[in-house]
Amino acid sequence: MIIKPVDSVDKYNKIRINTRTGTLFINPSAILYCKAEGNYTSICTGDKQHLCSMNLGKVGDMLPENGFVRLGRSLIINLEYINMLNRKENELTLARNEESVVLKIPRQHLKDLDNL
Repeated sequence: MIIKPVDSVDKYNKIRINTRTGTLFINPSAILYCKAEGNYTSICTGDKQHLCSMNLGKVGDMLPENGFVRLGRSLIINLEYINMLNRKENELTLARNEESVVLKIPRQHLKDLDNL
């Protein structure tokens, strides 16, 4: 697990994401989570999912050092949006405004989140 320290963030700093149809510029604070999809990465901004033509490691390197956590080999979450940990079901709920997403998390990574 990699924990990036929380620093002040420039709200206008966007990252460049290459997709199959072109280039997308996303504000990192809009990202709920990033999930590996083979050699691609699915970036969830809540209302939309964007398929990026880069692997999760490259996307993680582009994210600012402000509260993103990599959980295992296939998931990066934005700590700002953690709403609930369900240890019984091994689930993590990320929420922003009216949007919420429930992700299945391996048990060992739920324990890692307890140390935050």
